Amino acid sequence: MALEFKLSDFAHPAAIIKLRATFEKTQWFTTEEQTLYQERLLRRIVEHAYRYVPYYRDLFDSIHLKPDDIRRLSDLNKIPILTKEILHARFKGLEATNSRAFRPQVLCTSGTTGRSIQFLVDRPSNVLEFVYYWRHWNWAGYRLGAPFAEFSSVFFLQGDEKSRLASHHQRLTSRLLLNSLTMSHASVRDYVGAIRKYRPLFLKGLPSVLYYFSLFLRRQGVADISFKAVFSTGETLVPRYRKLIEEAFGCKVYDSYGHMERTVAISECPHGGLHINRDYGIMELIPQTGLRADLTGKGRDGVAHSASVIGTSLYNFSMPLLRYEVGDTVSVDPEKRCACGRQFPLVSAVEGRQSEVLLTPEGKVITAAFLVFEDVPDILEGQILQESPDRLYVKIVPAPSFSKASEAFLKSRLQMLVGTDAKITVERCDSSELLRASSGKVLTVVSNYPARQAI
Repeated sequence: MALEFKLSDFAHPAAIIKLRATFEKTQWFTTEEQTLYQERLLRRIVEHAYRYVPYYRDLFDSIHLKPDDIRRLSDLNKIPILTKEILHARFKGLEATNSRAFRPQVLCTSGTTGRSIQFLVDRPSNVLEFVYYWRHWNWAGYRLGAPFAEFSSVFFLQGDEKSRLASHHQRLTSRLLLNSLTMSHASVRDYVGAIRKYRPLFLKGLPSVLYYFSLFLRRQGVADISFKAVFSTGETLVPRYRKLIEEAFGCKVYDSYGHMERTVAISECPHGGLHINRDYGIMELIPQTGLRADLTGKGRDGVAHSASVIGTSLYNFSMPLLRYEVGDTVSVDPEKRCACGRQFPLVSAVEGRQSEVLLTPEGKVITAAFLVFEDVPDILEGQILQESPDRLYVKIVPAPSFSKASEAFLKSRLQMLVGTDAKITVERCDSSELLRASSGKVLTVVSNYPARQAI
């Protein structure tokens, strides 16, 4: 899920300009220079965590670890891994005692796993996120202030009135928001009308949303919509999605990977390289074979592996996450180099971040149904199963505080997405009863109905 930024979040021009200038240089650093840069920021965040974060002070003291013991990237494995379960259970202890100085805000995400997690982000990490996207989009020719369109669900979930809009234009930012909650043959005509009116040069969205938009355009014979570049994020961009999107809009798709906790980021350059942005955060890669990896994902046997991602935030002072178990996997080829000249490490693919779509009785395609679990804090894990357009089964692992009111609210949020003609059944269950991907992650949406063929 993408964070809905406000202009006030980035009313820090001096900090943005300073980090932007830094990022323009660090993207061309040698591997050795990248390492030195990361280690300098690592020492700063570890010292801050020990001094101001109760959880880390207690943890370090319990294992007789001092901040000065973490000087190099190779020292990181002295710190125990931070799991999502620990983050959930120790939220207050992970908040810095001086967090107010960094203007923190609480975010909640289930990603595509159905497990609700709360955490803090702050002003420095907002600046980081802005500058990171600015640079990545710059690789595709974007200049600050250029008009762009973005498929969004967050903005349109802010009330019944907004949920019925097909689009919303933000004049100050030159951003055209397209409502991904209303994707259908009818709404596509509204999207096309808005795009023709405001003429955005770039388009951003979840791969599944971009794919179904492209599919609807093709089936309706719309061929006059084009962009300089399309940006995909939030899910796995499978080859058939990329192919259709690029054919539909006559431009390259630039893929990226990140997560709302902001510890790691991967972005695609014009030459097609998926680069680990080492100036954004520290990404450790643990091969799933069980071999210990170095920080590029290379195991002791010297070959590439499918690896689990462990991230360390370098800019979030309100709640620094050290060696955070992200829960995703990537395929890594440590020997591969990119023709763009950047020496950021490369991944071959980001795995396990796909989510099925739902099809409503009215023919709408719902691509962000997992968001409903973020609105109901009394659910530990959740899964939506669709057998037909008018029948949904929702399995939940409830928290002790889950009530009839919680269930009614969950149904109302889901009903807002799929319409009143769909019947929704909620069933409580144990976590072991939820369907999972091969990686072990819960599949938030499981559809046995062929939506792609049905439309």
